[in-house]
Amino acid sequence: MGWTFCSPDKVSLIHEIKHRLTSPTAWDDGSYVNPTDISVVGGTLYALLRRPSGLRVILVYLLKGSGTRDRWAWGYKDMSEDMGPCVTTCPLKLLMLSNCQESYAVEWRKSCHQWHSEKLAHSRKLRALVDGLYQFHTNLPSVSDRERQWFDEYGSCFLLEGGKWYTPFKGTRIRATKSWGLRYNATLIPLPVSE
Repeated sequence: MGWTFCSPDKVSLIHEIKHRLTSPTAWDDGSYVNPTDISVVGGTLYALLRRPSGLRVILVYLLKGSGTRDRWAWGYKDMSEDMGPCVTTCPLKLLMLSNCQESYAVEWRKSCHQWHSEKLAHSRKLRALVDGLYQFHTNLPSVSDRERQWFDEYGSCFLLEGGKWYTPFKGTRIRATKSWGLRYNATLIPLPVSE
């Protein structure tokens, strides 16, 4: 199925989708009724719907702006979890409530759980970066020639202070997020203990 552009902005689009989900005429066969939960994560709306049979299934609405400023600037592409959506940011609370056993749905929910696990691991690593002097590992294969030149000029040690990176001796603030340290496997350089 293609994209349906029907709203001037993202907020209006979300309101329109919620209205369609709760409307008794939203589904021709009447099988998807009673939305039990609706969540928006970034550019995706997730809705858990319950059929009269007791089946609970997640619907996925990809949201997109066309870049124009007309009255149909925002649209959506909808699918159910058993179609194997490509997005994996579905909230855990919805994943736990779904009982759809179609193979694509089961695999999709596993992918979503994997995404949440990776996000949690990344968050823990990020919290482990405390203020201090770090050694960056700049010999990684992913480092481009341009980045290598940059590291040759500034060195491979950087100071993290208040969530911002600085060159330790030149005092220049680097326009990079805290997670930049994870990209280069930064390790904290222990300061010598004074006696």
